[in-house]
Amino acid sequence: MIDTAILLAAGEGSRLREATPLKPLCPVAGRALIDHALEGLAAAGMTRAVVVTGYGAEMVERHLAARRWPLRVETVRSPDWRLPNGVSALAAAPLVESDVLLAMCDHLVAPALYR
Repeated sequence: MIDTAILLAAGEGSRLREATPLKPLCPVAGRALIDHALEGLAAAGMTRAVVVTGYGAEMVERHLAARRWPLRVETVRSPDWRLPNGVSALAAAPLVESDVLLAMCDHLVAPALYR
């Protein structure tokens, strides 16, 4: 069973610039996008999430550190957030040892689909 997710939250999110300075922190239904993503992963049975940050990493990491999550949350920074998502995913590779679920912080997914 997969119990770890890599959650990509490194991009600039330029299409949401009018709504928020950072895509992972964009408010949706009263909570940040990244909050929805992490809570959905926990509801799907994940016990650990490795969040890859990049653009605005300090603010996203502060947001993550300021809350108690229903799963263990670790962060790692992408070497260059301007490069494709695969580069960000590879930044998390040294922190995982088995199969993982790969998710995006701006995709709102029903936990049943992750299961």
